Amino acid sequence: MTAQQPYNNVVRTAIQALAAVLGGTQSLHTNSLDEAWALRRSSPPPLPCAPSRSSPTKPAVTNTVDPLGGSYFVETLTNEIDVALGITSRKSTPWAAWSRPSSAATRKREIAEASYRYQVAVDKKEKIIVGVNDFVAEESL
Repeated sequence: MTAQQPYNNVVRTAIQALAAVLGGTQSLHTNSLDEAWALRRSSPPPLPCAPSRSSPTKPAVTNTVDPLGGSYFVETLTNEIDVALGITSRKSTPWAAWSRPSSAATRKREIAEASYRYQVAVDKKEKIIVGVNDFVAEESL
C-alpha cells in the first residue's frame, strides 16, 4: 500500500485478494484505500471492501480445488523468488535452525539488508511502483 495515489491501492488489493483465493486461502482481510496513512475512519469506505467480498464469487475460481495446480508459470515465479531470497536450500535446512539466537540475528540482518536494497532499487527506478516512482499523477488525493 502506498500513500501516493491511494486509489491504486484498490487495484493492488483486488489483485492480492484474487491471488489469495487462487492460493486457496480460507480467511481473507483486505486493506482499505487509506491504509498507508494509518488513518481511522468512523465507517470504512465502501470501495475497499469490494475486492474481499467479490473476489471469491465473481471469477468462480473456487469451483476447482487448485486452479493454479501444475502451472508452469506459477512454479517458475515461485522458484525465482526462492533463488532471489537465497532460500533454495530451505528443504534441507531443519526449521529448528531458524530459531537459534545466532540464526535470528542473521535473519534480522538479512532482512535489513534486503530492505535497504529494495529501497535503493525503488529510488533508482530499477523497481517500479506505480504512483510512487513512475506513472505519477500530477494531482493526488
